[in-house]
Amino acid sequence: MALPAMDAKEIIEHFNRLDNEEKVMVLGAVVCATVLVVYIARSLGSICGGLPSEEDALKQAMPVLSVHLSRFGNEKLGLCLRSEGSYATITGIGDGDLVDNWNQIQTYPEQQLRNGDRIIAVTSGGKTCRDGRLMAARLKENGDVTLTVAVSRTLEEVERCWQRMTGMVTLQDLVLEEAAELGPPEVSSAGPALDKVALEVLQVGPRLFEWNQNCLSKGLCCTQRLEVGDRVISIGGSTNVRKGLRLPSPTVTLVRWQPVGTSCCKNFEVQIERMGPEDRMGMVICPHPLALGPAIVLQIVPDGAVARWNASSYTPILPGDCIVSVNGMTAYSKLQKELTSTSLHLSLQRWELVGSMPTAPFPGPTNLIGGPQPKQWSASAVQPSPKEAAAPAQPRRPCLRQPLFWLLLGVLLLLPSVPSLALTPSEWWGEQKATLRMLVTIPSTLPIDSQGALALPLLVLGWLLLMFFMWCEVSMLNSRHKKTLVPQPVVAFLSSTCFGYGWLFLGNWAGVPS
Repeated sequence: MALPAMDAKEIIEHFNRLDNEEKVMVLGAVVCATVLVVYIARSLGSICGGLPSEEDALKQAMPVLSVHLSRFGNEKLGLCLRSEGSYATITGIGDGDLVDNWNQIQTYPEQQLRNGDRIIAVTSGGKTCRDGRLMAARLKENGDVTLTVAVSRTLEEVERCWQRMTGMVTLQDLVLEEAAELGPPEVSSAGPALDKVALEVLQVGPRLFEWNQNCLSKGLCCTQRLEVGDRVISIGGSTNVRKGLRLPSPTVTLVRWQPVGTSCCKNFEVQIERMGPEDRMGMVICPHPLALGPAIVLQIVPDGAVARWNASSYTPILPGDCIVSVNGMTAYSKLQKELTSTSLHLSLQRWELVGSMPTAPFPGPTNLIGGPQPKQWSASAVQPSPKEAAAPAQPRRPCLRQPLFWLLLGVLLLLPSVPSLALTPSEWWGEQKATLRMLVTIPSTLPIDSQGALALPLLVLGWLLLMFFMWCEVSMLNSRHKKTLVPQPVVAFLSSTCFGYGWLFLGNWAGVPS
């Protein structure tokens, strides 16, 4: 049976005919239904419009150019821009102006500014502007100007003038959030949507520095080191990297841009004979994140065929090596099947440093053309003193987060209830019970109208405290917001108290026996 249609006026009239108890129930049902609909909509939106896969995120990631232009007098930059929120898109470049002259002196055409490139920051007079609506005005000011530009290039164009390193590394016994400082991308870009959730290595901590030095001394592939400027594409296969910062021993997919000729690709062949079907290879592999077909070696397991080969060979198989083919098979599914064979011929690749290169992180494309150097830890931070290593300093917490503060506050609140010398324990306990009985009966002594007026503010306050509690719990996943001002048990206690008294007053006002 279909319900009759009702317009807004009839709905209001029908609602006005309800008594107060029914109105409260209707409003509560509407609020609950609204919260449920919003939750479902947000969940479906996150599923349908989710983050891209590793392959798509890698293909969209591009290096960032830092273009420094020295301007004398009223020289024109020669740029036509279209403001689009947090950036400005280049729509035209004038002939013979500063930007055109800068393009002419670039070694690689791919490093020249083009139409479609996005200016994500303008630095002039020591101030940086990241608002696309204000960039045009800042560019009209006299003096030198530095443009931070996210280029729009194909993968082939990028690889002509930059070495693009893509790899996966398992940081054994490390937690990424504790081993490095990460922040919004500075030397790479993949579009406004991805840049909002992406992270880049800003500083390398002592343990990660030690990890990098150990990988360098063992001759591991360059992708097994996590360095300043590396863009974290995914953690554990998820491109929502902020959720995996606290994972132990995470598998990190990274991309790095460095000057051409910094590293070279070493190709070598390996012949491994297994003792039988039960003799395991002893190697953990996964597909290449760019889905190019080869596999990446993540880990070498002891007591396997690969470990025996490494013990007696000058060309060991190491984590980070890329398996190009196994017995001539290059597709990943066929490559996996061939690894179960007794006799295996493997073709591998490994990226190594060229010559004697510094152990510090390589400058990205920003530094190739005079941009700012990425931040690095000082020597004292990388090599702490023995005293600091034995007892690392903890950051000073606010007064309201000190346990001693809350302990003293609790003692002060309990002081009035401490029995005096003139009272026996039984007399003191009798006074405490009388006080509790009085506190319990106070709500029932209030007028019914007052209880109805107090119920709504208390329920609203309890709801706000509950939302604050949930926000604190969720934000603790983020290193920048994991410290809250008020301890969580206090917020939970206040929220439950407001809800308890709110429902009590509402029940008394509605005539529900308590």
